[in-house]
Amino acid sequence: IKSGLIDNKLKDKNDPKIIVADIGFGNICNLSCSMCDETSSHTWAKIKNLKNNIWNFDKEAMLETAEALKDAKMISIKGGEPFNIPHLYDFLDRLTELNNNVVIDILSNGTEISDRDIESLKKIPNLHMSFSIEATGDLYKYIRGGKYTFQNLIDNIKRLKEAGVQVDNICFASIIMFYNHRVWVNDHIYMTQIFKKELNINIEIVSQICTFPANQSIFLIKNKLRNKLIKSIDKAVSRKKITN
Repeated sequence: IKSGLIDNKLKDKNDPKIIVADIGFGNICNLSCSMCDETSSHTWAKIKNLKNNIWNFDKEAMLETAEALKDAKMISIKGGEPFNIPHLYDFLDRLTELNNNVVIDILSNGTEISDRDIESLKKIPNLHMSFSIEATGDLYKYIRGGKYTFQNLIDNIKRLKEAGVQVDNICFASIIMFYNHRVWVNDHIYMTQIFKKELNINIEIVSQICTFPANQSIFLIKNKLRNKLIKSIDKAVSRKKITN
């Protein structure tokens, strides 16, 4: 008995449980965003003729990963674009079977979500959805590579809500860069109003300053501009509170 206990303790030490995981299953992505490159988008890899840079987990690896995460408490899934990754729904279905208490956060561009993906999302009891978005109108289309519009995102989030997926509280993950820093505040206030008014969805905004690739402005990393942006956000939010 003592020998067995010792062996089990050694096994636990040599094979620790994964509690928190941040995963990218590949760089398959339907967009060629201005702030991205081939490491995160296979579309950029094809544009640059870097086909050796295209990769993703196969189905077996996805299912093995689900097994490895059966004890996890929090899993964040990124990309590429998660909903462009083959067999994502197989991973989600298997993980939900093994670990029904895990909190899953998925960061998506929100432009392409299949009915099969939605069926898997509906089974997750502790789901949090995050969507990457930098602007609205023509600027959204330009930054995202020209194919999709802000309305595509609205329509897909509406589909998720109508299907019963947990999207009453979502996050907008936004990159502040050369193209959008002058309109970022007003655009994001507009977005939150649209989703609250039309879909009764609350928005949390998370942002970061982009310092790559080479076509970004170096001035964005200066404290002067950061402080100016913070003041404009504070002023706009205060104005919104007074209006309401």
